[in-house]
Amino acid sequence: MKKLIKVACAQVSPERSDEKSLDKLLSILDKNSDCDLIVFPELFFKQIKKEIIKKITHFVSQNRIAVIFGGIEREGEKQYDSAYYIEFDRIFQYRKTHVHWTERFDLGNKIEVFDTSLGKIGILICFDSTFVETNRVLALLGAEIIVIIAASPAYFDVKISLIRIQANACENQVFIIYVNKPIKDKCSGNSMIVNPKGRAISSAGSVETII
Repeated sequence: MKKLIKVACAQVSPERSDEKSLDKLLSILDKNSDCDLIVFPELFFKQIKKEIIKKITHFVSQNRIAVIFGGIEREGEKQYDSAYYIEFDRIFQYRKTHVHWTERFDLGNKIEVFDTSLGKIGILICFDSTFVETNRVLALLGAEIIVIIAASPAYFDVKISLIRIQANACENQVFIIYVNKPIKDKCSGNSMIVNPKGRAISSAGSVETII
């Protein structure tokens, strides 16, 4: 892993259309192009289309940055809750493997670590991260950073979620980047970056912000 990585957690809500959400994402990338990695929440796009991937890939390749974002991805009759990691010369995809019983997504079938220019990164999506085993598997596979993107409901106990994230970072000796949507009365925000000692080195409240 690089000795120093500058990360922006974009704790922002999507817009009503994917076109406007894409404009918002690209604007944030542009304003924070001094960062190495910019992370957006789960389900930022209603449907991840090839044109979205193409435009984001073009931007990050021109600016030499990396981005992670989530959205719904359709493949034939199946529908996945997906995350993408895109940098100037690499694209990685992860599909949520632990789907909450209130959701109607097909299951992804692989937990893996991606070899990126920033180091070895594993991605989890919301409910995935509530299991000790998912974090441990990524650590055993060599992850130096675990990125959790979420749309965690506001009625979930935020304190428990944050304690869990800090404990997993400490027990697995990894950095954890947690980015959650900030939608009033719907999603709780409280994104954070945690070091391998389990300490939050940057954190957000419940409103739209970038840390």
